Amino acid sequence: MMDKISQIFNNREIATAVWIVVALFFVSLKSKTFYRSVWGFLLATLRIWKIFLLMICYIATIIFILYKSSFLNESSIKITIFWFFGWALVMIVNSIKIGREKGYLKRIIIEIIGLTAIISYISNFYSLPLLFELIIIPVMFLSVGMAAVALNEPKNKKAGECANMMTTVIMVTIFVYSLCKTIINFKGFTTINILREFLTPVILSLAFIPFMYILSIYSKREQKITRERVLAKNSRKKHSSGF
Repeated sequence: MMDKISQIFNNREIATAVWIVVALFFVSLKSKTFYRSVWGFLLATLRIWKIFLLMICYIATIIFILYKSSFLNESSIKITIFWFFGWALVMIVNSIKIGREKGYLKRIIIEIIGLTAIISYISNFYSLPLLFELIIIPVMFLSVGMAAVALNEPKNKKAGECANMMTTVIMVTIFVYSLCKTIINFKGFTTINILREFLTPVILSLAFIPFMYILSIYSKREQKITRERVLAKNSRKKHSSGF
């Protein structure tokens, strides 16, 4: 069974899944409100089911067009699923920033098609042995967390610098390792399937941007209507109390 799993998922994906399961199991044992929080999250998701339904229909249409044009095939399923539960869901949550932060949309497009995307793809193309991945993932998580905490607490500045240095060393090591493997196996890297794997999340992300933009306009409109209703309700209360 492990052979079949390793054929579908690389060591980094397997290690990440292992640590997610361990973390959820640990939190469920230690936190009394864990299941209540999960239930609350599910209820909150159901309240905005219309948005998720539209999102799924929109993405399904994009995938259908790409599949009919012979760009996507069965090997693209894993990449598409990871893209949906990773990038797409995060962007839905952050879509409101399109109208609030100047240049936010431009930054997203640069991230999708820029040098960062290429470096990220090369870094993730080859994974380290499973034991190393199981060690690196929690170390990365802790170092990033320490750096984030240190930003708000000047007394932990040195600890934050050490955490940033550790994160940089790990990321550079992973990139160099993957780059060396890519150069050694360059013929295997320059294939149609590899190009498809790289372009699939790029095309899906670019095609998803119009939906994000429309959703940001809709969210702003809903917030405006809600604010007007609250103001009108408060105004009526003031008038009624005045009589």
